[in-house]
Amino acid sequence: MKKRFLPIPLILLIPILLLITVIIAGVYRFSLTDEEIYQKQGRAIPTAVKEAPSLPEKSVMRQLFSLKSAQPWHIQLPDTDIMVELNDFDGKHENKRAIGSYVNGVEKGQLAVNYFKLLPINIGDPSQQMTFTVPYTVSNQGSGVFHYVGLFRLHHISKHIEQLDSLFLGDRIKLDNIEIDAPFDVTGSIIAHYHTHTTEQAMSEQPNQAISLTIKVENDQLNAY
Repeated sequence: MKKRFLPIPLILLIPILLLITVIIAGVYRFSLTDEEIYQKQGRAIPTAVKEAPSLPEKSVMRQLFSLKSAQPWHIQLPDTDIMVELNDFDGKHENKRAIGSYVNGVEKGQLAVNYFKLLPINIGDPSQQMTFTVPYTVSNQGSGVFHYVGLFRLHHISKHIEQLDSLFLGDRIKLDNIEIDAPFDVTGSIIAHYHTHTTEQAMSEQPNQAISLTIKVENDQLNAY
């Protein structure tokens, strides 16, 4: 019995049909909201997905992460239970910051995130979440400007940012740079380069003591070495 072969035009047509099917499926997926997808799968809709609001063009989450709907980004004010919402921008060019204001009793102040120094960390499943560090400052009516490095996680499905930890760097330091210690290091080590005041310096002077601080991400915490 002779073997039968598919005609060449039909053989070529099969991968083309598969490609068209994939394209149609992709267009259909992105035409649905996350809530509609959960409903079609018969799964419970997470609260964060249900409540993710549409965002204006100039919102922080839309400008920084290109999210048209998401939970606002909140950062905990150090040593308090106050969550500060980042809802505006201040400054220009490389000095531009994402900011939020707070009131703590009689104290009023501002929290400012230097998103130009945001660093994704090689931890977890990048298709589900992005873990990153970013420096921010806290200032109030006094003369102090307190610098921190925060550890955060952006969840892609629920579209919200979870704060995992923060580390105090110093008061009125000059932050020069933050870099990944080793790009393929799964421990997520970073190095913060900054200048701080010596014991002989007044706080009103420019800090002149160079510091390079190694910070490791361990169990969703920041540890300085």
